[in-house]
Amino acid sequence: MASRTASFSSGTTATPNGYTVKTSAETDALVGTTDTVVSESIDDSSTTWSGKKLVMGIDITVAYADVKASLVVQASHNGTDWVTIETLTTDTKPNVTGVTALLFDGSSYEAPYYRLHFNPTGLVVGTSGKLKMFHAYKQ
Repeated sequence: MASRTASFSSGTTATPNGYTVKTSAETDALVGTTDTVVSESIDDSSTTWSGKKLVMGIDITVAYADVKASLVVQASHNGTDWVTIETLTTDTKPNVTGVTALLFDGSSYEAPYYRLHFNPTGLVVGTSGKLKMFHAYKQ
């Protein structure tokens, strides 16, 4: 099982109504059927996930297989070694295109790095799907 990276640095940033909304670039199709997608490491000093409530999720732009692929939030002390701190959903409905938006309550968490992880258990999602990841926080 390998991972594709959803890059926020090559995606877009918008600032509607006092929020910052970061959307990743669209991922490439997966190489292996059990591959996962992770966001690039998000430095908390620039995004302030710690102690905040955020809206985050994925936008399935090209459908994957019909499995119950989850979306989790992970934290790290160094931006390399990751631990899952919250499961946002156990079924992102990856076989349906469109947005899945979820609330992450980071008020109980403090970490220097965070990331989103789609299909962390390596279910067979196929190789044709593509997605974008996003997160929004109050400025």
